[in-house]
Amino acid sequence: MHGQYELSSFQQAGDSHLHRRNTNVSAPRHTFPSRGGKRLDIAQIKNAAQVPLTLHGGSGTDDEDLRKAIAAGINIVHINTELRVAWRRGLEEGLSKQPNEVVPYKILPFAVESVKEVVCSRLKLFNANG
Repeated sequence: MHGQYELSSFQQAGDSHLHRRNTNVSAPRHTFPSRGGKRLDIAQIKNAAQVPLTLHGGSGTDDEDLRKAIAAGINIVHINTELRVAWRRGLEEGLSKQPNEVVPYKILPFAVESVKEVVCSRLKLFNANG
């Protein structure tokens, strides 16, 4: 035990960051990770670890939970699944609007724009705390 929490579900990376790996890898999450039915105290973990904290599996996590996590000490939030879903939806939109098009550079702008929207939205959220 380290403080009040066992840190075995965390991985110390060679880059001096503490990474929290969520158990849900492929499907977006709708609740903040918990242990034993209660929320993890990020501020306490941050204080005990004394390294930057990374939240893996942030895609699909409620905006308010992400705000709280960042305010408590999360430094990096990974949202890869969210970006992949946006890319896929944008690509599908491009294909549906131009069903006979075979030139990638004419279809891909829909995917790029969709990813841009998610990135801009998330950057605003992640930087809202300062």
